[in-house]
Amino acid sequence: TTAISEVTAVMGSGEAMVATLDAIRKKQRPAIIGLLTTGVTEVSGEDVGGQLRTYLATWADADADTAPLIIGVSTPDFLGGLSDRWAAALEALIRAVVPAPM
Repeated sequence: TTAISEVTAVMGSGEAMVATLDAIRKKQRPAIIGLLTTGVTEVSGEDVGGQLRTYLATWADADADTAPLIIGVSTPDFLGGLSDRWAAALEALIRAVVPAPM
């Protein structure tokens, strides 16, 4: 969870996202992290993709061998149903880990 509170939603969730990703990386050491948006982050105009790119750029060179693959997916609750958002997350995962055909 990104643990977005009312204050974070109004003031911006970028710092909360960074803190959460750092905590997950340190405590869990996963190979893959899925970063899913919410209706709140989508409606408030948060640039989650840009924030994720900035986050990845800060440690990509230093941790290239041990860094998890982080996949950002737009999954607002107001767009389609649960199955649509599940499909979007699954498609993003496949695109990230399966090599493109030659």
